[in-house]
Amino acid sequence: MFLYFANEGLVLSSNNNKAIIDNATIVEVNEYDSKHSYTLVDGLAVKGSLIQKDTVEEAKMEAEYQATKYQQDRQYPSIGDQLDALFKAGAFPAEMASQIQAVKDAYPKPTA
Repeated sequence: MFLYFANEGLVLSSNNNKAIIDNATIVEVNEYDSKHSYTLVDGLAVKGSLIQKDTVEEAKMEAEYQATKYQQDRQYPSIGDQLDALFKAGAFPAEMASQIQAVKDAYPKPTA
């Protein structure tokens, strides 16, 4: 495991040392625990104290996720399919329908 330190703080942990971070010091460690802080001391990564969870912020983020989760769960047809269905149902004004039909006539769907 490689730890990347920049500006006196840990900025990245990675299984390889191929990341490019300007002015970062890369330190290889045998063990890494993401629940603890790490500092760079004399070129070595020193494991620090347990990182405290911000339970208020965590609850706020979970509530925000739950409030918008329904948006991700809905599986509407694509906008194109929706518009095509409206066109076929005759839901567009005559002028718009004639413009759409002109495009459909100029570029018909290929037959498979």
